[in-house]
Amino acid sequence: ELAAAMTFMYICHAEPAHAAVIKELPDWAANLFGVLYLAFFGAFLVRVFKKRAKFVTSTRLASEKTEAAEDDDGSYKPKDPGVLDAIGGAITAGLLCAFFFKGSQAIDATFAGKQLSNDYTAAQITITVRTIISGLAYLATFVFGLNTAGLTALAFKLLIFGPDEAEAEEAEKGDTMDSSEDKGKPAGDE
Repeated sequence: ELAAAMTFMYICHAEPAHAAVIKELPDWAANLFGVLYLAFFGAFLVRVFKKRAKFVTSTRLASEKTEAAEDDDGSYKPKDPGVLDAIGGAITAGLLCAFFFKGSQAIDATFAGKQLSNDYTAAQITITVRTIISGLAYLATFVFGLNTAGLTALAFKLLIFGPDEAEAEEAEKGDTMDSSEDKGKPAGDE
């Protein structure tokens, strides 16, 4: 029933095909249909957002703690990345970087083939839009390029030092933090 009412109101407000219907309606009726359209659309949005809020609040994220995922000490520890994870991520980011680089070059070639307008304002707007589009394309390219470099470096670090060394370093950092705390007191209060 809501969809039928909204469709009727949309038809009454449609410009090209049903302009005669609007011209035949008095102003008060057109305004009434406009207000009703907005009211039904608002009710539709409220309904959609309530459903979405209910879904979001009832869904548990994978990163949230669960009793099964907790260790004996009660802390949650996510899975450490392995060498294959880092290499796979580096390959994926590298392929995306290459794809975006080719796309950026195609965008630049397309812009280079077009002439600017003789009007000063139009030319300035065109230059600004070209700069923004080209800049965003190259930004995406180099973000994935830097991700590739970082993941490749992580893969080499894991290959050379192994995952056990990284865990030992983090354990040492945790031990130094725990030793500086004496049952909730700062290190200087003894």
